[in-house]
Amino acid sequence: MSYVLFSSVGTTDPISENHDGPVLHICRKYKPTKVYLYLSKEMCELHLKDDRYRDALERLGSLLSHKFEIHCIERPELREVQVFDTFYNEFENEIARIKKENPEATILLNVSSGTPAMKSALQFIAALSDGTCIPIQVSTPNQKSNPRRDDIHKYDKELYWLCNEDNENYKDRCGISSTLNLMEKIKKEIIKRHIDVYDYHAALTVAEGMNSISEKTVNLLNLACNRILLKQPEVDRLRTLFEEQIIPVVNGELRKIVEYLLWLDVKLKRHEYSDFIRGITPIVVNVLDLYCEKQLGICIKKYCKRISTRGNDVYMLTRGELGKTEEGKGILAVLDDQFKPFCNTFYSAAHLTVIINNYSKDEKFIEKVNLLRTVEELVRNIAAHEIIYIDEEFIKKRCDISTKQIMDALKFLITTIAPSIPKNIWNSYDEMNALIKSTL
Repeated sequence: MSYVLFSSVGTTDPISENHDGPVLHICRKYKPTKVYLYLSKEMCELHLKDDRYRDALERLGSLLSHKFEIHCIERPELREVQVFDTFYNEFENEIARIKKENPEATILLNVSSGTPAMKSALQFIAALSDGTCIPIQVSTPNQKSNPRRDDIHKYDKELYWLCNEDNENYKDRCGISSTLNLMEKIKKEIIKRHIDVYDYHAALTVAEGMNSISEKTVNLLNLACNRILLKQPEVDRLRTLFEEQIIPVVNGELRKIVEYLLWLDVKLKRHEYSDFIRGITPIVVNVLDLYCEKQLGICIKKYCKRISTRGNDVYMLTRGELGKTEEGKGILAVLDDQFKPFCNTFYSAAHLTVIINNYSKDEKFIEKVNLLRTVEELVRNIAAHEIIYIDEEFIKKRCDISTKQIMDALKFLITTIAPSIPKNIWNSYDEMNALIKSTL
């Protein structure tokens, strides 16, 4: 793995009390290809006086047979070294530039050198990164705070290097900062928030940049991402990885309808009303078609001409096909009476509604069908063909029907054509969310 180090410089750098300062110690362990040293006014003055930071790194490079490419970011005007906001903004910009220059490298951030404001800024940047920035903390040689410090203005480069005990008896004092663990917990809470609003792609993006996320969690989030996109083949591949039954209906045409309705329910919960309203037509057509076939014994598609366009099959309901059977002639008479006369056209919920109204004896089913047809005529067609803002109030005002009534009607239609489906099927996404969160 290739490393690059970004570090502010403190008073214990490069060597103090006969041991490496944090900058030198991190370089000794990780051997970064490039070292970016951020120098405030005081550190700039020391750098210009004796070039101590570059000198120590070059000596270490010779000892390790490793070349450090050293870049000094000099800020001689920087006096206010305790202001967090100053460093956070500037460090963020500098690190973004370094990432761009070194796209394949892992960025090490020294959180042991510099002022508390500098170190805190780097901690936050590391914690909020996508895993490409690692905060490295260096403990003192005696494992406690230094009782005293060398006089930084009396630095002898040759003497300090010769007296550096780490050159002969090196003991690793580097560690990944524990603050990263805290931020991992914060990120897990962020993931949970994304899951609660069904934003699985955002949750997966956060998870993929973390060290503590399990493979099961990532696979579950991938499954959820594909499920919300209605990509059934990929969902089927991923669900085999788990013992839990995540998808309530796994076979046949009914699965497509159930998953689509659950998708619509998510749209409604997210207040994405335009998508919800536009999405009604496909499921209504599928459900009414199944009702005609299963409950009424009428297969409408046998009176249609199948037309393939761009790889998709569409069905044209024609007078000629309807006129071939006695059943078809009866249906044609019903359609003629409604449409005065019926003309050859792609069959739709409008035709299925007329047929169900005339052939079904299930008054409650007919009531729900007509409710959905009203929504289609008064709201859905506007949403599909106009650039318009749609919310609950708009829908209610246009057709005097709430989104809850629409959703309840769709659920009623499905449970009528498939009475054996479990009653708790409509909680499927929330159960999946609970499963994902249990793995965090």
